[in-house]
Amino acid sequence: MARSATEDVELGGVRIPAGSFVAVSLGAANRDPERYPDPDAFNVGREDKQHISFGDGAHKCLGMHLARWKCGCC
Repeated sequence: MARSATEDVELGGVRIPAGSFVAVSLGAANRDPERYPDPDAFNVGREDKQHISFGDGAHKCLGMHLARWKCGCC
């Protein structure tokens, strides 16, 4: 995913100036062990739901509500 920095920011000790091109790899975004304990485990009951799987804004996933729907059996 390609983005451009809108303001100066420091990330992981690296300064990224405003206007810089940034290539973002989402492959491990929801598997960060600093954010999720045991991130590789499939856990439908995980309490922290602040993940980036469904996007946001104009790029929000149209099927997100169906994916989050609970049938009552689980």
